[in-house]
Amino acid sequence: MLVLRHREWHATVFQSTLCACPSPAPCWKTFQTRYSPLQRAGKTPRKAVTPINAMLNLGYSIGYAEARLACHALGLDTEVGLLHRPKEHKSHSMALDLVEVARPHVDQMVLNLVAERIFTRKDFYEAKDGQCTVGSPLDREIIERARQAVREPLAEATEDVAHILTDSCDTKVKKRTPLTRRTLKATH
Repeated sequence: MLVLRHREWHATVFQSTLCACPSPAPCWKTFQTRYSPLQRAGKTPRKAVTPINAMLNLGYSIGYAEARLACHALGLDTEVGLLHRPKEHKSHSMALDLVEVARPHVDQMVLNLVAERIFTRKDFYEAKDGQCTVGSPLDREIIERARQAVREPLAEATEDVAHILTDSCDTKVKKRTPLTRRTLKATH
């Protein structure tokens, strides 16, 4: 399984290839941390202050959306998670659990994207409060790449969760694999 840790990203390819801006902030050229100083409640990276974190946040949000869709396709309740507990109404903790499977794939997608190109100032926007977001058309490219990166691992993980839950039932339930079509492939 692909595993990347953010602390291993420091001093990598980002130093000279992230941004061809006239004079970008030094933190825009390297990966510093996933923590965002803009988040008041706890140390979370939800409000990105660098382009890399903005790209990761966008990719993770696509992973979350794909996880919710995968749960619905298999009839899983997205609000009943195992690793995450609901913090607010409709937090979709099962989808948050499944996003953990997708994170390394999003990380690799962002690493590949950074290695392939030099970004310009118009690829990112900085709000008055310092929050960085991905601009268009780069956002559409990241959305498509993230979908491709997470679809298969999320499909397999979601089906595995459904099968584990099915196996715990007293009633015999047929295992379905509508996302990966694994049962169909096994019969041919």
